[in-house]
Amino acid sequence: MIKKTIYIVVLLCLKFVLPAKAQNEIILQRPDTTYTLGLNIEYLEDNEKKLTIAEVKKTSTIFQYYPRKSINFAYKDANYWFRVRLKTAESHEWILHIVRPFIENIEIYQFNEKDSLVAQHQLGIQFPFHKRLVMYRTFVVPLSVPKNQTTTLYIHFSGSNSKQFPMEITEKSYFFAKAKQDDHIVWLIIGALLSFTIYNAFIYVSTREKSYLYYVLYMFSMTANVFIINGLFFQYVAPDYPFLTRNLLNVFLTIPSFFGMGFTIHFLRTARFFPIGYRISLGVEYVIVANILLMLVSIHLDDTIYLFSLQLSAFVIAFFTLFSFILGVRTWFKKFRPASFYVIAWSFLLLAALLASVKQLGILEDSIFINYSFQIAAVIEGLILSLGLADKINIERKQKIEAQQKSIELLTTNKRIIQEQNQMLEQKVQKRTEELNQQTLLIEEKNEDIIASLNYALRIQKAITPSLTMMQNYFSDSFVFYAPKDIVSGDFYWVAEKENLTLIALADCTGRGVSGAFMTIITNNILNTIVHNYEITAPDQIIKLIPTLLEKVLLQNQQQSLEDGMDIGILSIRNDNEQYTLQYVGAKQDLYYIENNQLQILKGDRWAIGEKRNEHLEYQLQTIQVPSTIALYLFSDGYKDQFGGEKNKKMGIAQLTQIITNFAPLPMNQQKEKFEDFFSQWKQTNVQTDDVTLIGIRLRHPNNPSEAL
Repeated sequence: MIKKTIYIVVLLCLKFVLPAKAQNEIILQRPDTTYTLGLNIEYLEDNEKKLTIAEVKKTSTIFQYYPRKSINFAYKDANYWFRVRLKTAESHEWILHIVRPFIENIEIYQFNEKDSLVAQHQLGIQFPFHKRLVMYRTFVVPLSVPKNQTTTLYIHFSGSNSKQFPMEITEKSYFFAKAKQDDHIVWLIIGALLSFTIYNAFIYVSTREKSYLYYVLYMFSMTANVFIINGLFFQYVAPDYPFLTRNLLNVFLTIPSFFGMGFTIHFLRTARFFPIGYRISLGVEYVIVANILLMLVSIHLDDTIYLFSLQLSAFVIAFFTLFSFILGVRTWFKKFRPASFYVIAWSFLLLAALLASVKQLGILEDSIFINYSFQIAAVIEGLILSLGLADKINIERKQKIEAQQKSIELLTTNKRIIQEQNQMLEQKVQKRTEELNQQTLLIEEKNEDIIASLNYALRIQKAITPSLTMMQNYFSDSFVFYAPKDIVSGDFYWVAEKENLTLIALADCTGRGVSGAFMTIITNNILNTIVHNYEITAPDQIIKLIPTLLEKVLLQNQQQSLEDGMDIGILSIRNDNEQYTLQYVGAKQDLYYIENNQLQILKGDRWAIGEKRNEHLEYQLQTIQVPSTIALYLFSDGYKDQFGGEKNKKMGIAQLTQIITNFAPLPMNQQKEKFEDFFSQWKQTNVQTDDVTLIGIRLRHPNNPSEAL
């Protein structure tokens, strides 16, 4: 039994390895059969690219039979002549079908039994589409084969593209029935790829996830590749531009690899899980770009350079496919679940490449599945990668929820710190109202409940926030438009007075809701500590101390970078009797002021507190003298970032600047109403985008308090 099994295996191996015996001529008998010319055709290699039909007929003895079913000479720099003898026992209309739609030049000569030329055709991708004998995306040539007579075909291929010449002879009606079926499959493949592209493009617009962007570009380039490689672009889009079609094909053979590599880098988080692979991936992308440029330049140069660029493209595509699969497997071993989708998707591509290779060796027979295996694999890959992207987004959403839960736990853990800081706050609260003090005590008793904690944070914010009366004690002509997005706010403003110096700050802390409110409380205490305990009043010195004290409060160290921070502007106003001296420093916060009806801006530095850690980093202190009446404006980004208006877009700084200029001549109490009304009308029914704080202060000349702007 074992010997018999070994014998059968050896016979099968010999069948696949040894070339089939060629026939002297093809007998066209059955109209429902496709006759592949690979094993029944003779060929002559023309390395000098000079042979004519007359010279070929004289040297007909040099022809030799092709040993495999699929005719493929790869990227050899030569022209090729083929000869095949046909004989039919039935009267049917036969056609020669040259399957590959991107052969540059094809010459066909048909001789009868008396060796007389009866038909001659020239076609190829270098000619406009309307010059074809049959208006089809591949090359179709009608043949006149008399019954019971032998016809000899000489077929000449020339050009600089790859030398793959799949040819077959089919009865006319059978061919078009089969072609219709093939066309349906191609359009289904294109439709599926395009659907993946459009669907995930919408998801990218809503998520702004880079993986989705590269996936969309990869799927779009794959769609374009299938559309071009099947001859549809030339047939329907650019039938009169063969030069464009030919070169677009070669470019779009490589472009999917570029976007696919970008997708691999971001989807698999290669920089994190496999740094060496990340650097190799970047190198592959550079090689792809260089090859595309070489391909475009070599169009106008020697054919040898152009062939080299095509060979390099084939190598890059093969390396990209295999290397991406290896990256996926390695990342999968790192317990990164989305990598499993990636590996499965790439496995289908590798399987399709294997089937294509086996087909080239003549081991597998032609079938719809085999012929379109790579394109079907691209559809399956697109579907699986789309599912993988969705799974990745779900994982990241779950991680964000877990991070939020950890933030709540951190609030509970830091309860002791909050209580210590509240001792200082309670002293101010007790000076305000007994009712607020009772509410604070009630909140402290219920601070382990999350909802109660939120209300507690709100009360504390109100306690530390200067009231309208307090603001007007400092600045008689002023207003504050303060509108938190949620119950509590990540914005806050702060006022203090030292001798003849008044300090005012406006900050937009990291986050909103509980986390933002927590930061406002901490920062308010830090400002009080710096000014009242350390007796530091210079804005640039105050802002320099804030990150240091934040680190101490948040228990951060040198191994953990400061990610909690804020945008803040600090302004000091000194009354020197004859004029005001203003000093300002800003971290991503600008001071706007109007003097003599002109809008001026003191621009803050472009980094927020907590955005960079550098012990030598200093914020620029700006000083101006105010000899006349001036209107000052500080605001967080919530006002200008609000969506609304006729086009439902962000308001933007340009429009906010314009309304500041328009409202500036009005009294400050009227300005507040104007700003509130404008914001409400702009927002319409939209949800408020962010916390909103806008402060306006008018300083009048000490010796001329009635002076206007």
